Amino acid sequence: MSSIDTGACYVGTILRDGKPYVVPKFQRDFSWTTEEVDQLWNDVFRSIDESHSSYFIGSMVINDSNSSSYDVIDGQQRLTTISILLCALRDVAKEKGSVGLSDRLASDFLGKFEYSTGETTPKLTLNVTNRQFYNEKIVNNTDPESLRAFIKNTRNTKSNRLLASAYICFREKIEKSLDGNVLLSDFIQRIVSAIDDVIQVIRITVKDDYDAYMLFETLNDRGLALSVADLLKNYLFSKADDKIEDVQENWQEMQENLGTIETKRYLRHLWLSKFGVVRDKELYSRIKEKYTTKSNVVSFSRELRDSSDIYSALADPQSSLWTMFDGNQRSKILPLLEDLNLFGVNQYNPLLLATLESNPTIFLSILRMVVAFAFRYSIIAGSGTGNIERNFTEAAVFVRNNTSCSAADVFAKIDHLYPDDNEFFESFKDKSITQSAIARYILRKINDKLEENSGLVVNKDGFAMSLEHILPQKFTDESWGQFSDESDTADYVYRIGNMTLLTSTINRKAANKSFSEKVELYSDSELLRISEELASATKWQKLEVENRQARLAKVAKQIWRVDF
Repeated sequence: MSSIDTGACYVGTILRDGKPYVVPKFQRDFSWTTEEVDQLWNDVFRSIDESHSSYFIGSMVINDSNSSSYDVIDGQQRLTTISILLCALRDVAKEKGSVGLSDRLASDFLGKFEYSTGETTPKLTLNVTNRQFYNEKIVNNTDPESLRAFIKNTRNTKSNRLLASAYICFREKIEKSLDGNVLLSDFIQRIVSAIDDVIQVIRITVKDDYDAYMLFETLNDRGLALSVADLLKNYLFSKADDKIEDVQENWQEMQENLGTIETKRYLRHLWLSKFGVVRDKELYSRIKEKYTTKSNVVSFSRELRDSSDIYSALADPQSSLWTMFDGNQRSKILPLLEDLNLFGVNQYNPLLLATLESNPTIFLSILRMVVAFAFRYSIIAGSGTGNIERNFTEAAVFVRNNTSCSAADVFAKIDHLYPDDNEFFESFKDKSITQSAIARYILRKINDKLEENSGLVVNKDGFAMSLEHILPQKFTDESWGQFSDESDTADYVYRIGNMTLLTSTINRKAANKSFSEKVELYSDSELLRISEELASATKWQKLEVENRQARLAKVAKQIWRVDF
């Protein structure tokens, strides 16, 4: 590596530097939890209480190729958290009337006050996700109560909630430390002295992007607190040379496409769909081995961008990507995608991704196969995922290598795992389902099958059609004495045979009533086909649950099946 300067540096010296620090927009979001915040606080006071002459808290990699600012390549979490600590100190000082101390902390460590705007321009600029929140809510105009409310709202961006949590954590620690006879000025002086003269980092300064990103990987070669995505991103940037802006933009578009989908999962599924099975811990090294030159790194970044749009569509039936299919196909694809997303399984995605990219003409058939397979194998049989991943990965690679294959050809690669009708029937007739959405889905699909000739279908809206547990979730011996009092009675509550669908109004009335009272309600209501037999039942015991579930299992065999 060329042009690399290394040396110990006090944290105060870093923050007092007149040149601002910028976290590149493609760097990861703030991710420190209260555990790491607590550790930093403890480090600061350990350095004070134990009278250390020097106390190291890690390393920082700084890119000094820009004359107007430093780029923080590694160490941004630590630098950000120390800055938040200083913001909290500044605010407590101001609230306690020490305006001079507050202003000095701000000017020395946090930024330059702009008289034209009345705000502080921070010395530290975070990435695109955190920048605005950090500037407006932490550096300027900090209101602890609004931050506490912000933290509680899970709709807010997680990393910004972590920024707010770090601030609140420091505020509480400072206020607790000042209880009693501790002078504010002495307390602040101790912390500032530690930051200026005791607490150090190893500051590593480089002069170009290549050295910066290669050094980032070297320092983190054991994966310390970094994900595969972090390491891969920086590896690609390090290899991009004069194409780095293209690679960075492709990476950013990929992450925007993925939204809330975990980047590592997508990266691994893309690899599985193209090259075969790879373990989590081997993924990064395998990608590095394959993509070694500037040209193929740039091509790979484009592939990551383009495939991410397709991959994310698998989780979004409303994606514009589905307009690639005609209206008739699309009307069949979208409900199947909804079914698969309801199941909460993603091990089948490599095959779906490979099919969309290599042979979309068979996608509808493959999706229908996957939904039936997933329901039988994952939802009802409850089988493990290891065999799925290996065999479906092989099927995905087969599709990519045989772009004219049929859906039957693909099914031949996994049919040995497919639960046949007998196996499925045996699993279904004894199955309990605790997830209401899954139970409602099963009963709705069975009712639709029973109404196949009439064309009537159940409203998907859970508010219009509710799940009814015939033996209630909360039952009493007094009302349900006819049900055996054996220890497994409660298990029957969640058996498929003990559940049905009713209008929400009737469901509320039925509630926890006895069976005889429920039957009257069932009789008075406009029942779905799946519930009709209940209106004429005279008793409800374990045998009735088992017999009804066996009847439902026979219908289920006709619905969730692969016919190749």
